[in-house]
Amino acid sequence: FFSLILCLTLVNKGFSQLDSLQQKAQDSLILEASLAIRNEPDKAISKYNEVLDRSKQATDSLYAARALNGLGKAFAAKSEYLKSLEYHYDALNYLEHSTSNIELAYAHNNIGLLYGRFNLYDEALEYLMEAERYIALDETTDENNFNNLLLLNISILKGRQGDNNGSLNYVLKAEKSLKESDVQFKGLRMAITANEKARTYLQLGRIDSALILAERNIVPLARANIPFALGKGYYYLGEIYRVKGDFNKALEYAKKADLIAGSIDDLATKQDIYHLVATMYEEVNNPKKALEYYKKATEINNEIFDVKDTWAFYKLKRDIKTKDEAQQNALLEKDKKLSRTMSGLYAVIVIFTIVFAFIYFKYLRTKHKKEKEQYEQLQQLTQIELQKTKEVLEINKKELTSAALQIIENGETVQQFRKEIESFKESLDTSHHKKLENLASSITNNTTKNWEEFRSRFEQVNTDFFKNLKKEHPELSSNELKICSFLKLNFNSKDIANLMGISPESVKVSRYRLRKKLNLQRSDNLASYIDQF
Repeated sequence: FFSLILCLTLVNKGFSQLDSLQQKAQDSLILEASLAIRNEPDKAISKYNEVLDRSKQATDSLYAARALNGLGKAFAAKSEYLKSLEYHYDALNYLEHSTSNIELAYAHNNIGLLYGRFNLYDEALEYLMEAERYIALDETTDENNFNNLLLLNISILKGRQGDNNGSLNYVLKAEKSLKESDVQFKGLRMAITANEKARTYLQLGRIDSALILAERNIVPLARANIPFALGKGYYYLGEIYRVKGDFNKALEYAKKADLIAGSIDDLATKQDIYHLVATMYEEVNNPKKALEYYKKATEINNEIFDVKDTWAFYKLKRDIKTKDEAQQNALLEKDKKLSRTMSGLYAVIVIFTIVFAFIYFKYLRTKHKKEKEQYEQLQQLTQIELQKTKEVLEINKKELTSAALQIIENGETVQQFRKEIESFKESLDTSHHKKLENLASSITNNTTKNWEEFRSRFEQVNTDFFKNLKKEHPELSSNELKICSFLKLNFNSKDIANLMGISPESVKVSRYRLRKKLNLQRSDNLASYIDQF
């Protein structure tokens, strides 16, 4: 008896040692893959696939999820964002019944970062807030380093949504978590966190405090030379000096940010940098350079829209796939129930009943086959309709973007002509003033026609938008309706200012008045409300 217990103990110990060796091998592969993601993504993909294959053989869902998350990061490094999203969702599926809160936090964080990269802020925040919840539930691991980055990302997204107080609250939480941790490169982390704190001060109008923080932390950021962090540091300084009215200083930092923009893979940050450069060139009376950078910003915007459309199509495709799997599971369950019924009948019913059951079973199989063929035909038709819809949306989107760019260019030309007309009037007799005023009026009318053409194209893409908005808020003026249409397209204040030929400060005042007319609370997001129509 005791010999048997000893043998079982030794066997159990042998299996434990084998599991430990396998885990070490998996950890080694994961570490090697993670180090190769940025510079050798294909090598990282190969290593993670090896981990995934071993995990499937060992039915280890935790390591499989880690491998899938790693594959998602590697494909993101190759700018294959749709594949990246698919792998991260697959990782979540493997973790569906997992008790590893930290792995669930990583998976949700990765999906949130992908959505945030392309300005899908609501979806991004939903996943990042879920990641924060899992971090709070984890009691076994010190993850202050990851938590700091997560809280900073939430702060940035809340700032982009206009929730400035919420953004400051999360940056302070990130600062607190970092102070309580003992991570590598803590000084650099503190500088990055302080830089985002400067951003929140800028958004809240605390300009002097923002400037002090941004200038103090640009030195360690420049020393570390991490493109994303340094680019944002220069961009924030440019924005601060722009608000202070020092356009030459703002342009100096905007140019520094532009030198780094090519190495930044975050499209929203890159677009912000190009917008700032364009705005500053416009302020120092260099319209040619301003237009060059507005076009760069528009190209980035088109890229973001392309990814949004692709992801919308992917989501629809994923929903169809989910429904298809549910129907197939239902059919399989139906077949199982039928098989159990038939098995019972075989045991108790005479041969005649068996023959009848066989005929009935054959009938059901034929019916099932027809239903399956009908479903496949319906799926093919759905895919064709989806493709047609996508093509129409793509054409309309490009026309709408082109129309907006035309308005920007015409607006700048109109402003230049009007300045020259006003200058020319001073050198002529008053008898010629009327003709010059008529000429200026004619140019302005042409701008109005451009707006009407843009509105027509806008209504083709967003049917009944103005009708529904006027029905709900009949007191809105024509200019306020224009602003609403630009908000519907996710244009920021700088875009709207260029489209309408007014200053960004005037846009901020118009947005404030618009919020009052729409009876929005301070916590309500204006763009989200407009997007409902």
